[in-house]
Amino acid sequence: MRTEALSVFIAIAQCRSLAGAARVCHLSQPAVSAILAGLEEETGCRLVERKSRQRRPLELTPGGEIFLAYAQSAQALEQRMKADLSSLEERQAAVILGSGPTSSALLLPRLTQLFRRQFPHIPLAGKACASSSDVYELLENGGCSFGLTSYLPREDRFLLHPLLRDPFVLIVPQSISLPRTISCRELMSLPLILREEGCYSLRLLEEKLGEMGYGLGDLKVVLQVFGNSAVKQAASMGMGCGFVAASSILPQDRGFRQVSVSDLTLERWIYLARLREREPTPQEEAFFRFASSPAALKGLQGASRG
Repeated sequence: MRTEALSVFIAIAQCRSLAGAARVCHLSQPAVSAILAGLEEETGCRLVERKSRQRRPLELTPGGEIFLAYAQSAQALEQRMKADLSSLEERQAAVILGSGPTSSALLLPRLTQLFRRQFPHIPLAGKACASSSDVYELLENGGCSFGLTSYLPREDRFLLHPLLRDPFVLIVPQSISLPRTISCRELMSLPLILREEGCYSLRLLEEKLGEMGYGLGDLKVVLQVFGNSAVKQAASMGMGCGFVAASSILPQDRGFRQVSVSDLTLERWIYLARLREREPTPQEEAFFRFASSPAALKGLQGASRG
């Protein structure tokens, strides 16, 4: 059983979609389907099933859940083996991780801490970028080994691994009385704080509103600011409500609470990106395997929830 096939199956389990796994693994969907069929034939067990009358998401069978656990364990074991072999080298090359503002403030410190606990012999350094899109330029210029970014590149020069789902949530000042869940129509009557032009959250909000027959012009906008921190500060001051990344909400944040919009879902993924054409060093491969592991995911999810 090839390790590449195990990686494809793990991607299927994470994305819950053959098409999503194909994008992540940079394969065609028929190729992913063939790999899945080969694994099912080799194990003699059906590993995934679809819900009736529903295209997505894929569901793992009980056998698939068992296979996933062993596949992840095999990946972790291979990762440790490569890392131990690389530690025999007299000098270790540093793994450099570039990141955008949100990832730099919240995820980079935690990911660095978790990695150093398990691989203290591999140097890991972080570089902060002005925006998530700048991470790709840093990768192209050789300024970092990997990038933490929520932006999808326009070019096909990069390999992306979905690291963490990061939904956008509506924060509401304590002075505004609302139930825990409201509708999109009710959202239209609220004083809203929007992010800066060109940012991902604003473009996503415009796209999702358009699908429902609304536009940004239908919103009661009272303020437009730069960054999640500015939205949180304005909401804490009672100036209005706004959407921020869930990962940006910290335990010490006060003055606002979260409200769900039942018929409006906004979310993004934070990806671990690297150049497709660049052959990773053993140290970089060890970091990628670790960052993709369930242990790292659990640690990052805890950090994003505060």
